[in-house]
Amino acid sequence: MGVRVVIRHITGSKANQIEYFSLAGLRELTIGRDPSCTIAFDPDRDDLVSRRHATIAVVSQDPPAFKIIDHGSANGTKINGQPLTGEGELVPGDAIEAGNGGPRFTFDLDPRPANFAKRTRFYGAGAPPGGGPATAKETRAFSAESPVRGGRSDSGQTEGRTQVISREFPNEPSNRVGRDTVQRIVQGVVSEATEATNRKWMYGLAVLLIIMAAGGGFFYWQARNDLKQESATLSQTITHISENVNQRIDDTKASMDEKTRKTALTPQDIAAQYARATTYIEVAWRLYHKPTGKPVFQKRFSISGHLIPAFVQLKDKSVVRWLTTEEEGSLNNPIQEEATGSGFVLNSAGFIATNKHVAAGWNVTFDDDLTEKVLIFSVGQQISPKKLLNNVFQTQASMQNWIPQSDGVLFYPDDPVPIPPAGDIFEGRNEKLEVRFPNNRISTKAQLVRVSSDADVAIIKIDAINQLTATNLARSDDPLKVAEHITVLGYPAISEQKISETISTEAGRARKSVEVIPEPTVTDGIISKLGAEVHSQGDLTTVANDMGDAFQLSVQATGAGNSGGPVFNDAGQVVGIFTYSVSDRGSEKVFLAIPIKHVNDLIEPQQVQ
Repeated sequence: MGVRVVIRHITGSKANQIEYFSLAGLRELTIGRDPSCTIAFDPDRDDLVSRRHATIAVVSQDPPAFKIIDHGSANGTKINGQPLTGEGELVPGDAIEAGNGGPRFTFDLDPRPANFAKRTRFYGAGAPPGGGPATAKETRAFSAESPVRGGRSDSGQTEGRTQVISREFPNEPSNRVGRDTVQRIVQGVVSEATEATNRKWMYGLAVLLIIMAAGGGFFYWQARNDLKQESATLSQTITHISENVNQRIDDTKASMDEKTRKTALTPQDIAAQYARATTYIEVAWRLYHKPTGKPVFQKRFSISGHLIPAFVQLKDKSVVRWLTTEEEGSLNNPIQEEATGSGFVLNSAGFIATNKHVAAGWNVTFDDDLTEKVLIFSVGQQISPKKLLNNVFQTQASMQNWIPQSDGVLFYPDDPVPIPPAGDIFEGRNEKLEVRFPNNRISTKAQLVRVSSDADVAIIKIDAINQLTATNLARSDDPLKVAEHITVLGYPAISEQKISETISTEAGRARKSVEVIPEPTVTDGIISKLGAEVHSQGDLTTVANDMGDAFQLSVQATGAGNSGGPVFNDAGQVVGIFTYSVSDRGSEKVFLAIPIKHVNDLIEPQQVQ
């Protein structure tokens, strides 16, 4: 095996590592943080080393000779502790420091040639800090005749107190005790004394810890007992406080209940405060065909003096109304409706809540009083007046559950064939939507603002000249309770109406007008049953009841026309909006109301649920 260059890392990221490089054919070893360097250092941890810091150049192979060259590094290069300027000779055993305080390593050869000796080391005043080699003076050998202290050499120069050990006479015995020997002896003595002192301190510290542990154990035991006593006392105190708090809560609840009973509003109080905010609504709407803008009619045939509605059975076996845009004199019946209802003012800006079936009747089931008999034709069937009786069938319940705007097919007036396009082709329009306040015969036009897709609720708006009295709505999360007392305001058609008959003269002609002056009807009762929204329970089960998200009222003097009226609790808050009644086809009816949360949802459509 040939000669190898040996790099032993002392400090830095490569500490305790050894690198070997074959001398045969070697020209140089580059040093730096650049990954391409032969002796490469960590770019982050060895940040005192430049990217191209220095180079160890091979001057000759036989005999081996080397030099080190600094490439103008930012922190410089040291050889055996001495700064390197430019370049300098490098011999085996030299210590190289890459940067002032940077990584250190030694340069050596393996095997080291016999002709190489270590650099002579100088000790004394001229030595660098840390015992590094001095380079200022030439190596000199001492003989027996040379003065040791303060004498002169043969050259007449004064020698200092430094002993110089020359590498030129490595085997020459010396009868003098060197300074390094003295230092080692002194260091040994000091080390032994230090160890003895340390042992004494250790023994003393151990005794102190034992004493502290014993005392700490006593104090711990004492503190633990004290803590147990304090904990028991605190527990008793908390129990006492809890009992007092619970008692005060019970007292407060009782006081509040008593106060509520004393301050609960009577139906008379509610009527006095909120009758002005309860409105009478008149509405007339009609269905139109969107592609043509024409009104829509129900096709009818005259049989024996009776007008019978016509239906068409489609290819999928479903039966739909025969709708057309042709009136055919007075034969066909227009899809339209007139009604009255109730509402209540939401705020002073003129927004009013009412039922969807009042303000936008085309969005709910259309009731046009179908006869007991209907005519049903198949698609494309030839119409023969002599055979019309063959197409007469009993009216089915499903034929009455028709929502005008969302469902329907337009047919040719004389042929039961659908007219394209299909789908969303109908729209409802309010031809009259007017609001009148109590004891006032002046109507104010309103416009439809918003319709709920979840419940029978809508919002309309009037342009109010004066600030309006508004109702006070309950919170959406306020619970309703069975047997809770309620008061309903509205304008049921069953109640007697105040009529105003006025005769006026305009342009020389007498004009007579008859108008309704609305007066709200006050009915009271209780919440007799709560409904529930439809919701899923598990993967296959749906939980609901036939009421839906509504609650049942035990009120009597009400009915059609009261739809959209406010339902108040005893605190004067609107907790619901009066809606449909349910009948058993006899005289018995059940009246329902929609929870106020559906009105709140329309008022604040961006609210966080």
